[in-house]
Amino acid sequence: MQPREALRQYFGHSDFRRGQRKLIEAVLGGRDVLGVMPTGGGKSMCYQIPALCLGGTTLVISPLISLMKDQVAALTDAGVPAAQRERIPVLCAGERPLAAYGIGTDADFLPEPGGPGLIIEIDHTEDT
Repeated sequence: MQPREALRQYFGHSDFRRGQRKLIEAVLGGRDVLGVMPTGGGKSMCYQIPALCLGGTTLVISPLISLMKDQVAALTDAGVPAAQRERIPVLCAGERPLAAYGIGTDADFLPEPGGPGLIIEIDHTEDT
């Protein structure tokens, strides 16, 4: 699926907002991306649309539990497989409990709260 097709089919928009297309293309190109956008600028679509285009499952981790609930509800209403778990012990830049949701066919793989949790390891080294 192409990004614009996913935008139309799942979100009902005909065009991207400023900056979204460039971020999405960079993610789909396998590049590391940092997007700074205002509240309501469409940041979530910058990882949701690549998740739809790439297939598989995308894991989203955030401290914003209420926002995640809204996003998972909107995705499932649009026909996108998505599942969430609250207060999963995720070790990522510290040991603060966060929430997570998955997008994709195996989105319900997330462990239950109080379970073993997830360990996210990010390798920032470059191949030389």
